Amino acid sequence: MIKKKRCAFWAVLFLCVAMAITKPSDEDYHAYLYRVHGVCANFHDPCVHSISEHVRTLPFYMTAETNISEDKEIRVFGIFHHFFIRKNTLAS
Repeated sequence: MIKKKRCAFWAVLFLCVAMAITKPSDEDYHAYLYRVHGVCANFHDPCVHSISEHVRTLPFYMTAETNISEDKEIRVFGIFHHFFIRKNTLAS
């Protein structure tokens, strides 16, 4: 029984450390927006410009929201160097 608890503890600890090390950053998010959706924060490039943005980086994951206009926005959840889309109305 103690061996199972010890293995579970190490597995959870390994998962938490892996999540913390592979958490996406602001730069990763902006690169993803530009590469996949054509949205950039650099106003010198001829691409779609973001109007408002909220990026929240926590110890194990990050969340981000970018609003292009009132009806065009994208919300993502970032973990393990990947972004999972929660809401995307950019194409509409």
